[in-house]
Amino acid sequence: MGRILDAGKRFFTDDEWPHEEISGSTILRTGFKGQNGQFTCYFQEREEHQQMVFYAVLPTQVPEDKRAEVAEYITRANYAMVIGNFEMDYRDGEIRFKTAADVEGTEFPTMFVKNMVYAAVFMMDRYLPGLMMVIYGGMEPAEAVAQVEGDDS
Repeated sequence: MGRILDAGKRFFTDDEWPHEEISGSTILRTGFKGQNGQFTCYFQEREEHQQMVFYAVLPTQVPEDKRAEVAEYITRANYAMVIGNFEMDYRDGEIRFKTAADVEGTEFPTMFVKNMVYAAVFMMDRYLPGLMMVIYGGMEPAEAVAQVEGDDS
């Protein structure tokens, strides 16, 4: 275990997020409940590369017949994002939001971890209603993104 995982543990403890270390790995698992849904989250240390990665993962997988529409939705959502991005695994329909950073040569304070974690969970929670409308409500991806981002004008 290295300094990156230590910083993750400190953040989750200080911010009172229940978490567990996945045995035999450099990954912490936690959860988040937002206004629109609940997510399983993973904080990963990639010590050999001096990188941290944080994922907020949806508990629901995208049905195979909706994956192309969801790919369009997350591509449109990702376009203007500065911190983080959505990803979808075409094999099983898993959707996640990822934040990551190369922290080589930095002190890597827990505030940095906090910013990365909250960016991921807030973006996942914000875009979840539009995603669900594409999957289950028949809404076009462009319309769903416009509706989610409508408060940005």
